[in-house]
Amino acid sequence: MLPSLSISIKGLGRSVSKAQSLLTRRRLTTTTTTSSSSSSSSCTTTTTPGLFKNTCFTFAHSHAYPSRSSSSIRYMMMSSATSLELNCQSDVVRFSLVDNSKNNKPQHQQPKFKRRKMSKKAKVNQLKFYRLMARKKINSPNPEVRIRYKLEKAKRKETWLIDKLRNLELPKTPHETEPHDPEALTEEEKHYIKRTGEKKKNYVPVGRRGVFGGVVLNMHLHWKKHETVKVVCRPCKPDQLQEYAQDLARLSKGIIIDIKHDNTILFYRGKNYVQPTVMSPPTISKEKALEKYKFLQSLEHTSQFIEKLEKELEEYQEHLARYKQGKEDAKKDSTINTHSHNSLGRSKVLSSKVWNPSLPFSSQFSKMILLQSHSRFLLQTLLNRVQNLDKGVELDYHWIEFDDVRFHIQVSVKNPHHVLLSVSLPTPPPETAFVGGLPLGALEAIKIAYSGFVQVLDPPRDGFNLTLKLNLSKLPPDEGSTSFFSKFDLSLWNGLMVVYAEYKHAILIKIASVREVVLGAPLRLILKGLGSRMSASNIDRLVALVHRSKESFFLLPQWQAEKVTVVFPMRFKDSVDIVLATSFLQEFVEARRAAGLNNAPLCLWSPTPPLELKGAPAESLSANAGFITIVILPRHVEGKKLDRTVWSLSTFHAYVSYHVKCSEGFMHTRMRRRVESLIQALDRAKPGSEDSKKAGGNNASFRRLSLKEGRASWK
Repeated sequence: MLPSLSISIKGLGRSVSKAQSLLTRRRLTTTTTTSSSSSSSSCTTTTTPGLFKNTCFTFAHSHAYPSRSSSSIRYMMMSSATSLELNCQSDVVRFSLVDNSKNNKPQHQQPKFKRRKMSKKAKVNQLKFYRLMARKKINSPNPEVRIRYKLEKAKRKETWLIDKLRNLELPKTPHETEPHDPEALTEEEKHYIKRTGEKKKNYVPVGRRGVFGGVVLNMHLHWKKHETVKVVCRPCKPDQLQEYAQDLARLSKGIIIDIKHDNTILFYRGKNYVQPTVMSPPTISKEKALEKYKFLQSLEHTSQFIEKLEKELEEYQEHLARYKQGKEDAKKDSTINTHSHNSLGRSKVLSSKVWNPSLPFSSQFSKMILLQSHSRFLLQTLLNRVQNLDKGVELDYHWIEFDDVRFHIQVSVKNPHHVLLSVSLPTPPPETAFVGGLPLGALEAIKIAYSGFVQVLDPPRDGFNLTLKLNLSKLPPDEGSTSFFSKFDLSLWNGLMVVYAEYKHAILIKIASVREVVLGAPLRLILKGLGSRMSASNIDRLVALVHRSKESFFLLPQWQAEKVTVVFPMRFKDSVDIVLATSFLQEFVEARRAAGLNNAPLCLWSPTPPLELKGAPAESLSANAGFITIVILPRHVEGKKLDRTVWSLSTFHAYVSYHVKCSEGFMHTRMRRRVESLIQALDRAKPGSEDSKKAGGNNASFRRLSLKEGRASWK
């Protein structure tokens, strides 16, 4: 049955036009004839070959009808299988297209267009095309513009990844935030449980998704029949294993027995273990864990790429600064040489780079010298001692390094493998925190850094704060010990010797850096808490740390703002050093605003004490060269940056003092050279000097001759 249509009209003329439009939509061609008289109106319609074949129908309607029933209706029969009915009563025209054929076959429909799936190669080519179009947008030949574009894009991606990871983190429930208090086990019980757990082969895997509810569920299912369970983490970084162990112990309420092989954790369910009703804690799902892993991997690669771009930008800025400075120096040298040649003839003036106080400091010295963390004399002494262990030479050396740090090394003939190293630290001011003559946390830092081959003697030697006993026999073997390397194959001989030599050299450098380990211990403790975004020992007040004799600098941790503010009161004895240091520090702050140092710590200088030093002793607020403030953020102490930041902050005053003295010596040298060149110019200008005769050549002298000398010359 075909659909019917009803149209409400006010006159038949409109009904005719509506009928024609409907038939036109049904692929019919109409021809209409309407009389202008008031008696009648007719319409004749014919069809073309199409939906209705050879169809002809006519309808008429009287305008002057006396009643509703007088409306004339013509019934049209069509030669095809379809009929059309019109009803004009009550000012409504109704059309009905009726299909009389019962076995009417449906018209052939065209198949829908199906989009083909793109192959992997096509997707890669499309991605390459889009990337090529993105690269074409950057047509600048300047490398700085290209690097900055990539850097900005990478930073946007890093921000997006951090937001994604923050959305994936679930807030901890009150049950999870409760501190986990494991049962107390004796050493014998731990040893027995460890031996029992190591024999079992079953384990619970922790893959790239990390710790989620499914891992804890597997642990509880394993604890149905076994008291212990092994958790194997692959792939897992060394710093992640401890974090995984703590999370699993908190979520499963188990006891950590042992961590071994850098990827295996052994858990004990406890003596009074009761299986919980809900074995899977409400953590992120398996799919979310995989998504989190992918975001973490992308964030790690993006951070490495950002660091690489920042390094490239910094190198380009240094190269550009050196190039511009070289051009300016060449112009100055050419101007000086031209002026000296015009005034002094054949004399030549040597030109070199001179520090100009009116120009920015950073534009004149592209690279500043950083102090090494290890003592060069101590390192050389240890290397000589290790290489000549069999000779049994007695050593007894005293020396003093910068900031009043004194060393004493002693080796006896009876015990050539044992070295006594004593260190004397600068006298601490009363506001600093010293425990047993050492800074806070120094003993723990020494045990962590030198565990295995260094022993701390208590009490230390007279006049020293710390005495260490080094056992050189516990160091890795050197290249000369053929008895050790002969155990291995000849193909591995050279490789093992190189590895052991590098490892031994790294250990000796660490021993020579004992000053950094001891004096930087409290600073490292606070900055490490900043990097892990956890407060260090509830330190939230102003902390004073010693760096020179009876002088200190201050730290103000602000854990909520995730930053640590470091303030250095700068003091100098010489008046010339005060002026140079003030100028140096002001230019040091200005250099931070350079384009290549956007990620460097914020640096400020002020002649008066900043607000962070409110509550500090009055003696520590007297600084004749002002106060320098440095703000340390978590990104400045991540990974390997922590050691470098601790050493740079601990020796900041020495760094400034070193460059002030170098600048002063350089200016004195330049002034002496300038005075010598001016004296030479005055000597050449004296009448009768040898240089003036050489400069004059065969020309007549301007010296006035007497009458007798003139007659003698005429003869």
